[in-house]
Amino acid sequence: MGFLITLILGIASNIAAFLFTEHYITGFHVTHDPLPLIMAAIIFGFLNTIIKPLLKFALGPLILLTLGLGFIIINALILYLLTLFTQAVTIDSTVSLFYAALLIGAANLVITLFRKLIIRK
Repeated sequence: MGFLITLILGIASNIAAFLFTEHYITGFHVTHDPLPLIMAAIIFGFLNTIIKPLLKFALGPLILLTLGLGFIIINALILYLLTLFTQAVTIDSTVSLFYAALLIGAANLVITLFRKLIIRK
């Protein structure tokens, strides 16, 4: 039961992060149709679970060299891959991509910390 709740909360947090980012970043667009938005959140979660650790391993020296700023590049790569796999998320420019990577990363961090606080109680 805990896995299913965690999965649903993960998808919901990705959707919330997408909508939050669309509101504040010009050039970042998401569809408001429920099914494609849910599919985009699932794909984003899959990319974060499977591809992101591989990128962290491959780009480890870059992350160390930039004192952690390489994580922004990894988040931007994940978002770019998401736009390749789905039509539900579109990004107009590279600047919008990096701002969206920052904002989605921060939003997911806050939501994850809040989720961990709730599930432990």
